[in-house]
Amino acid sequence: MRMPALPRNPVAHRTPVRWLAVTLVAGIGVGCTLVGAPTPVTPTPPVTVGPSITEGETTELRDRAAAQSLAEGEARLGAGDAEGARLLAREVISRYPEARGSSAAYWLEARAEEARGEGEAADRAAGRFVDLVGTGTREGALAQLLRARVRVQGGREGAVEALFAVPESLPAALPETFREEALVLARQLASGYDDSTLRVLLEEAPTHAWILPVFLVELGERRVMVGDAAVGRTLGERALAMDPGSAERERAERILTGEVIRTGPTGTRVAGVLAAVLSETGSPGLQQLSREVRDGIEVALLDAEVRGGVRLEVADDGGQPARSGQALLAAQGRSPFGVIGPLTEPGLAEAARNRTGELPMISPTSRIVPEGVDGVYTIAGADPEALRVLADMVWRDGHRQIAVFHRRGAEDEMEFRWFRDAFEAQGGQILRTWSYAPGTTTFNEPLQAIANLRPRALLVLIPPEDVELVAPQLAFYGVDDIEDLQIYGGSAWSTEGVLMGVPVRHTDGVRTVTAHLGPGYGPEWPRFVAAYETHFQRTLRSPVPGLGWDAARLLLEAAALAGSSPAEVARGLTLLREVQGATGTFSFRNGRISRSYVAVRIENRTLLPLDDLR
Repeated sequence: MRMPALPRNPVAHRTPVRWLAVTLVAGIGVGCTLVGAPTPVTPTPPVTVGPSITEGETTELRDRAAAQSLAEGEARLGAGDAEGARLLAREVISRYPEARGSSAAYWLEARAEEARGEGEAADRAAGRFVDLVGTGTREGALAQLLRARVRVQGGREGAVEALFAVPESLPAALPETFREEALVLARQLASGYDDSTLRVLLEEAPTHAWILPVFLVELGERRVMVGDAAVGRTLGERALAMDPGSAERERAERILTGEVIRTGPTGTRVAGVLAAVLSETGSPGLQQLSREVRDGIEVALLDAEVRGGVRLEVADDGGQPARSGQALLAAQGRSPFGVIGPLTEPGLAEAARNRTGELPMISPTSRIVPEGVDGVYTIAGADPEALRVLADMVWRDGHRQIAVFHRRGAEDEMEFRWFRDAFEAQGGQILRTWSYAPGTTTFNEPLQAIANLRPRALLVLIPPEDVELVAPQLAFYGVDDIEDLQIYGGSAWSTEGVLMGVPVRHTDGVRTVTAHLGPGYGPEWPRFVAAYETHFQRTLRSPVPGLGWDAARLLLEAAALAGSSPAEVARGLTLLREVQGATGTFSFRNGRISRSYVAVRIENRTLLPLDDLR
């Protein structure tokens, strides 16, 4: 069988390599001993009758000389003289390769090299011994275990391959510790692999009755921790159908009952249950949105500082706002420290009404947050910080009056009020406002009125989908011809869809704000993409998973700051300052979770920092 492609560093590597190159987590040097690694099995003297290294005639004298050197080498190894034992083994290999039992010299050499801390040489010698005697003998099985041990402890290639080559049916007279040592090595490997590596391994690895269950339960527990109980149970059942060790049997049984217990890696700052209210059934659009948000949450929970310490519990509202409240109550019954979702404005409002206590909630996609409710936030809606930075930019540009053109609607009205309040607080004046109903496609009356008014500054506060309609009409109805007019736009103008989809002649020179300058949607976007694509082994094509990642990480950061009870996490959210995320940099301001914004000017589909233009 051709083995799977697995990475040399299973935690950090993004794309698999061949199975023969599998290693333990990077950072473990050759010859180092892992914390908690088993003590090597104490060997017995080598066989005196067995295969020779090479075929050829031998004599009783040569056989006796080889046996004497091997016996002396064993004695020296037992006395702690590994170098002396190695030299005697090499003497037999070079001088008496045809002697009966000379193959035992490789076994002696392997153990001597391991004692000297020379893992690569020990692996090489043990491999030659196994090639000669196989793994069906006591010494052959021990030699194969040595190969696995030095590869694991040295972080060398082929660790998993060597481990799966340990005989499944053990020869007689092996030490009682043999199987447990192999299982400890398997657990060390499994715990260091990322999920994508484990998936490939389970698809391609040989069916080893007591080694394979270690990797099955490792991935099974992780799937339960990220809310994928069905896949976790399937993996647990596979492990129980084999010959698992006692620890693996217990772990598999816990997977089936949903009582997975993991403490996370050393240094984990947060432990507990994180809940999500999603729409996993219902309309196809909401189902897709839920899948993408959940993918982002999953990647957040597999981060090195979190993995294994936080368990995801998902409640489904079926895409019906009336059921969002029931879903939240179900989620609260699992004692979470925070909730991600629901996804829609009506659903979020209904869930907020049913919430008990101080359980904090962050919706990754709702455009509006219910008014008068503490501890309920969104990271997708209109942001007053964007309008404050926009008002400050207009004021710094020297404009004391500004005309405003905006769409009518709850979110649009909020954005206008936030801008007006921020601008008037500095002494500015709203010269006049025009608005239009959602769905309007022709804007001749308000735009002709603006052209007749001839303001020096105009704010076009519209959603991204309307910019493509409005921008060309600004030119058509003469607004662009107003002398010395500066057009300002809301954050919609800095979105990728507008920059790439609207002709540059209609966007060049517009001043606006953006939550991020640089590749992607936020400072952590590249890191998130790398983690996402490594885990799921597919290209990320949507920013939505980044919203799920950010919502989860904000709750985790709040828990790390203040504690893991709902009340503590709610307080921790108010302490957030400049938290870098995949879709922006977040801080708690004036009762909201807001992004930071930068004043920019659009030139040739590019956002230029405004300060660089002065």
